[in-house]
Amino acid sequence: MHILQKRSQHDEDETPKPGDAIFRNVQNHVIATAHQSLAAAAQFFCTQNVTPLILGDTVTGEAREVAKVFAALAREIRRYEHPFKPPVALISGGETTVTVKGQGRGDAIPNFYCRSPLHLMV
Repeated sequence: MHILQKRSQHDEDETPKPGDAIFRNVQNHVIATAHQSLAAAAQFFCTQNVTPLILGDTVTGEAREVAKVFAALAREIRRYEHPFKPPVALISGGETTVTVKGQGRGDAIPNFYCRSPLHLMV
């Protein structure tokens, strides 16, 4: 907590960089790749009688644009049962972005999930 207070009181960069003392005792262990996680999610949905559709583990782009594509696919499935008959789980990974203009703040996850339902209502 001391480091956070120190950094907030002095206009220092809030993100520690490689080599920063804060990482001295950090150990990282990769327990699954992104695609392994998607495959595990797909297996779970199969046990629930839901067709999984893995859209990839490298989905990128503006969150609002990616949300439009996912919503369009969901509408196609719901309206025309194409390419699969519902229920279907759209599963993906990657890293979407949000372009911040002015003094605004951006967070890709809320942007994606808040925009998707808006496009589904069309």
